[in-house]
Amino acid sequence: MKESSFKTISISELAPGMYVSRIVEQAGGVKIKSEGKVTSQNIVDMLKAKGVKKLVVDIAKNFAAESPASATAPPPQEPSDPAEKPPRVPFFKEIQRAEKLHAQGKAIQKSLLATVQKGLPFDKTIPREFSSKLVESIERNPDALLCLTKIREKDDYLLEHSLNVAILLANFGQFMGMTEAQVNDLAYAGFLHDMGKILIPDDILHKPGRLTDDEMG
Repeated sequence: MKESSFKTISISELAPGMYVSRIVEQAGGVKIKSEGKVTSQNIVDMLKAKGVKKLVVDIAKNFAAESPASATAPPPQEPSDPAEKPPRVPFFKEIQRAEKLHAQGKAIQKSLLATVQKGLPFDKTIPREFSSKLVESIERNPDALLCLTKIREKDDYLLEHSLNVAILLANFGQFMGMTEAQVNDLAYAGFLHDMGKILIPDDILHKPGRLTDDEMG
């Protein structure tokens, strides 16, 4: 397709019968990235409601729009965002998966701490994949895992602490509107942030007062 067939227009110029190639300027939280036909005024109104300001249309793909009489029919093709997050699931459904995930996280933490304590390298793909699962659970319903961070088991504090930090960081990253990759990195960093402590002697790690120069070294 020739480059001349593409034209950048404002949302006020968009009309049924045009073909949207891409969105170039948009406000708001829900991003629309895919292309599609504008088959009715309803689609124009939807794009305005989602904060679209400027977009590129492909003039070569203009078509005959539906008549006003058929405007009530559902649009057959609508520009949409394939990356838009799925709807949240009910808490009672996600809490069961979250409990298994939380238990799995403690088991992975225990294994990683034992590996580091022995001075051995660990497979980073395991905590990476687990961190991604945490983020997926938070996307489905953040309340489930956040609820589990409130439960304290004295004997498992060290295992739970890093796990809970990962959960809280992932939730914070999503709240701040970070990308999926950035949120995954946050969860991964939180999950591993206590690993260095395992090689520090307990009398230094838990010393109530200031450390001496020798202890700092």
